[in-house]
Amino acid sequence: MPCLFCPNERVFARGMCQACYYRERRNGSVARKNVRNTGVCSVEGCGKPALAKNLCQKHYKHSRGYEYGTWITVRSRNPGDYPVAWATFEGFLADVGERPGPNHKLKRRDGNLPYSKDNVIWQAPVGASHASPIRRDDPDYDRAWTLNRKYGMTIEEAEALLAAQGGVCAGCQRDRRHLHHLSGKPCSMHVDHDHVTSDVRGILCSSCNRASGLVGDDPDTLRRLADYLERARNKGGQNAVLNAAD
Repeated sequence: MPCLFCPNERVFARGMCQACYYRERRNGSVARKNVRNTGVCSVEGCGKPALAKNLCQKHYKHSRGYEYGTWITVRSRNPGDYPVAWATFEGFLADVGERPGPNHKLKRRDGNLPYSKDNVIWQAPVGASHASPIRRDDPDYDRAWTLNRKYGMTIEEAEALLAAQGGVCAGCQRDRRHLHHLSGKPCSMHVDHDHVTSDVRGILCSSCNRASGLVGDDPDTLRRLADYLERARNKGGQNAVLNAAD
């Protein structure tokens, strides 16, 4: 059932669409004020009331492209965390430029810094050309996208780094076929990076990568832990000898 006061087919409350409902709540009337477009949308077959430039709300937004929706999202999710010029769509578009292709997403170059003209880039997902659809059926897509987003690397570059280590984890010196001591499943290989500088350090298996992170990448802690385990192992051997003698 359409709205009681306009052709909008999505009823929000009291038989009215969302726009009419809020106008009635705010102004006591569903009549639109300061309306320059009194006709219908100029898109053939639409017939909805024109909002701006002789287009309805839907087609008006589409006419401004994907960039318009991105502008709305950036402002709503990051209030005050963007340049003053981005208060208008025109200022936003002047800084970021038009979307290069249908698969591009606006990303910050440094996620720790606020949005700005110099801290954004239109980034295309890996595994897809500027014009082709995203290949989400590719089993390596998630890995390739993560490597590109977090480290600026390709799968080939990560594999070359692993090969330079002899095809084994830089920590335990085992390859990706070795089984996790708890799950019994093969350990996956991960790119290890410095959490302060973000520099890539090498390739670690999932166990070593987690162990390094849990101690805050502190080599002194790992050395003390190794000494502790050595003492515990030697103590265990001595106890075994004493128990056998008894």
